[in-house]
Amino acid sequence: MFNEDLRLRTNRLIAGTAGVNDLDRIYIGLRSRAYGRQAFREVGDFVAHRDQRQKGMLTEVGRAIFTSADVWSMKMRKLTPTHEDHVRAAWANLTLATDKQIKDNCRCRRDVARKRLERALPLFLVDKLSDNDEDTRALNYFGGTFIWRPAFNSDTLLDEFSFVLQRNGLIDASGRTALKAAKTFIALHAISVMHGSTIDLGNGKTAELYAGYANEHRHLEIKIHLIFQEMKKPLTMPICLYLTNLVGDAHCEPALQIPEKELGLSTWTMPIEVTAAGRLDRLQ
Repeated sequence: MFNEDLRLRTNRLIAGTAGVNDLDRIYIGLRSRAYGRQAFREVGDFVAHRDQRQKGMLTEVGRAIFTSADVWSMKMRKLTPTHEDHVRAAWANLTLATDKQIKDNCRCRRDVARKRLERALPLFLVDKLSDNDEDTRALNYFGGTFIWRPAFNSDTLLDEFSFVLQRNGLIDASGRTALKAAKTFIALHAISVMHGSTIDLGNGKTAELYAGYANEHRHLEIKIHLIFQEMKKPLTMPICLYLTNLVGDAHCEPALQIPEKELGLSTWTMPIEVTAAGRLDRLQ
């Protein structure tokens, strides 16, 4: 009967009559049967535990971005980065950099870049530089650069959502095609469940997640707000962790509209929900 419950809710989703509760139940029911699809599992875990996330895809990427930003911004914060700081930044940035970024900046593949770091970093820690220029180039790039990227986007989420449902026998290949009509609802739902949660960055530090669309393309997104307190005026860095291709003005009620002139820091600090009309609104 459990699978039949999920099948009926999936049918509602395809028909365009599903509510938030239907989507919640699908995620809760299948998050332990996600077959390695991390974006699907991540949203399911947010549905189940929204207060503070201590593991998962967004937490791992958020922690790596925090490390990268922390080391990169130290001089700006009147701090002197140690060799150990550059080492932790290097490993964090290796996980964050795209294959293209690595090729453009290190002129090699990811596996080769890792080997170069493995050779260069032990020498660097004892205040020596590698005699190999390629190893030094990798060290300088990964150890002294700020790199960020979203953990996933709405296209990835839809693809994984469809895969998980098909793998669990709830839809067939034609159902995957039909499910594309629910992409907007699935993307908005993910925005609503991640908004207002907190990520554990480790060492007693946390960072909150906020939704909004104060960016160049005005696309709805989830940002992690990194705050560094050393200066008189705290340094705040809002970084995108989940990105959609939905223009906020078209999918938000007036209470959530963000003026075009506001970029970067403008996000929502109030609870939000997906309405029955399929739009984001302030929760009242």
